[in-house]
Amino acid sequence: MSEANKALIRRAFEHMNERDTSVIAELCPDCVYYSPAIGELRGETHKKPFTSLLSAFPDARWTVEDQLAEGDKVVTRYVMTGTHNGEFMGVAPTGRQITITGLCLDRIVEGKIVEEWDEWNALSMMRELGMAPTTNPKRIDPMATIRRLRTQVGPEPGQDMHQHAHAEANSSSHGSYSTGPHKPPVAAPVEEPKRAPRSDQPRDDPY
Repeated sequence: MSEANKALIRRAFEHMNERDTSVIAELCPDCVYYSPAIGELRGETHKKPFTSLLSAFPDARWTVEDQLAEGDKVVTRYVMTGTHNGEFMGVAPTGRQITITGLCLDRIVEGKIVEEWDEWNALSMMRELGMAPTTNPKRIDPMATIRRLRTQVGPEPGQDMHQHAHAEANSSSHGSYSTGPHKPPVAAPVEEPKRAPRSDQPRDDPY
């Protein structure tokens, strides 16, 4: 049954690529469609997202990338490509090529799709069409991040604040940071001063 359900969904995508809207009436006569970007649609209104996309992207094509099925449900990962040659969401045609990814979960009963949850990358589409600004993330220096984190955390056990500050200064000046155990500096041996003889002690006088 799982393989048959997956084949049914692939058939639906094939008909969409052929611009055959009759497949919606055949396979989804009473389907309830859910989408964060569109909302909830029932019955004949299920056709609206499909016809709207075809109007804006006449060459739209869906490719099934992967499928998983269990019981009466099928999860499909797909990619849609197309050229923006028609008005879409109030945006005039731009001629831009778009590529968006999506996931749909379909519940199938007796060879009919009765429920579908569809989620696709609407933000990516809006950015590709110039409807939303693109972001340029700042370049991150991983060593600077480690140094900042180290400063917040403080010295390692057994390391005093002076040693910690000295290690931080060396890390910043040399552009590297050691994550190994801290080795405190070895102090040079200190010689004890020679003591003068006490005045009350007898002295050997050879003369």
